[in-house]
Amino acid sequence: MEELASLTYDDDTDRRSFQGPMNYQVLTRHSEDIYPGNHEYKEFLHPRAWGFSAWHWIHRLWHLPTSTITRSRFSKFIQSHKYDRIWLHICTYALAISPYVLAALPRYMRKGGLQPAKKLHPTSYLDALRGVAALIVLNHHHFPYEHLWIVQQPFFRLLISGRGMVDVFFVISGYVLSYRMLKLMRTRQGGPLLDSLASACFRRYIRLYLSATAASFTSMMLLRSGWAAPCPRKDTFLQQLRDWALDQARFSNPFVDLQGYWSPGMHSSKYLDVLWTIPVEFRGSLVLFFFCAASCKLSTRGRMLFCWFLISLCYYWAVVYPALFLGGFFLADLSFTRHPERLYPPLPTTVLLSASTADTTPPKRTIKLSVKISYVATIGFALFILGQPSNGLSQCPWPWPILEKLIPPSFHGSGIWEHFWLSVGALLLVFALDNYPVLQTPLNWNFCQYLGYCSFGIYVMHILVVWSFWRLILDPLRNQWLGGAMWTFAPCLLINYAAVLWAADIFSRVDARVVRLGRWIEKKAFEW
Repeated sequence: MEELASLTYDDDTDRRSFQGPMNYQVLTRHSEDIYPGNHEYKEFLHPRAWGFSAWHWIHRLWHLPTSTITRSRFSKFIQSHKYDRIWLHICTYALAISPYVLAALPRYMRKGGLQPAKKLHPTSYLDALRGVAALIVLNHHHFPYEHLWIVQQPFFRLLISGRGMVDVFFVISGYVLSYRMLKLMRTRQGGPLLDSLASACFRRYIRLYLSATAASFTSMMLLRSGWAAPCPRKDTFLQQLRDWALDQARFSNPFVDLQGYWSPGMHSSKYLDVLWTIPVEFRGSLVLFFFCAASCKLSTRGRMLFCWFLISLCYYWAVVYPALFLGGFFLADLSFTRHPERLYPPLPTTVLLSASTADTTPPKRTIKLSVKISYVATIGFALFILGQPSNGLSQCPWPWPILEKLIPPSFHGSGIWEHFWLSVGALLLVFALDNYPVLQTPLNWNFCQYLGYCSFGIYVMHILVVWSFWRLILDPLRNQWLGGAMWTFAPCLLINYAAVLWAADIFSRVDARVVRLGRWIEKKAFEW
């Protein structure tokens, strides 16, 4: 939670500096999220008004429509009530715990909570795509209908193809991490580029591993409470804490040998196995940052050729994850070629007004019908191969036996043969979406943007919710009250999705604090 700061309380008759308690701080912060600029609502949250406006606050807390209730009318209501003292105590206690109740609610349960926190930018669809991919990873680990015939068919199988979504994660990371650096390269701003590279390299380890530590600690606490069993339970809490600390120290080793993808014995946390992607993400980020430093003074064409040369070598060496990061770099560089106006900030309004005689609107980019059809076909092929079956492709229907023969020999026997076509599908998916904005429309919807906000939380928390909520609570209740029919999974699955989003929402707030902590450490540590 943010540090408490001094607040100034404005009254109609006086203005006094007020050092608010924690409850008031939390209430006012969330009230600004719910009712921005509503000073009347903020006034009712002030502790000086708790005894007079509790009824009004309770109605506002749950967003019930109510007329304005003045303090005098509320006092008359209390005096005329038969149980005035009991009612006043109830209102006071409800008001005291209301900040914690409101803080625990996810954004999708609040009024206007699905509205984007900031204006959408040209790459906002990538955040939503990451959220959708995280939701598919959840289905990959837990989806009661995965054995149905329809789910195993092309395109429908994409709903449970979590392995391909990991490749999508890495492409998006390469795109997003290099976006600002590419902008500085193209505008030849050497000083800001050095600052950006230094900041990214300095904060990357904190950004990834500190959030992963919070997730594995949550898993350890669930293990101690008996709500999960990711690994053997120790006799005492101190023994369990020591075992977790040693495991986290082992997991946080950035120099460990990586195979690139999950496999038996893959480097991960034994308390939360899905964290195996964190070392891969960190290693791929360092490869990307090194490439940015090495290619920053090349021409645009030379940088693109150098990038594809390294991507080809990665595929020849059967090391796919650096190729995905570099592929995301290439797609970001290509986007600036198509949209050079993104290299410069928009002109201020005053400049636009003074230059009213000139046409300052960038020309609208038109796409030919044949090109649109090619992008749609590209994304269709990408979605098809991202739904690749996990078993041997030679026994699958056409065209999988043919596609299997096209896999380079270096991939066979390495344990990552399936990621050849999955990586190609991830690159083609982002390429088609980035080139044809119409395809981005569903990803710019409010709910998809909310999934993007919770994407990291969905990925690391979904398995904990499945362990502690589905297996111990939801599924036994389903068997007891609804029976074992297939249709009974549907309502319980929706409840499970809601629980995962709730846990992901709370984790995303912790993750945001980690990001701010990294920036604070950087600000304090950097000398220039």
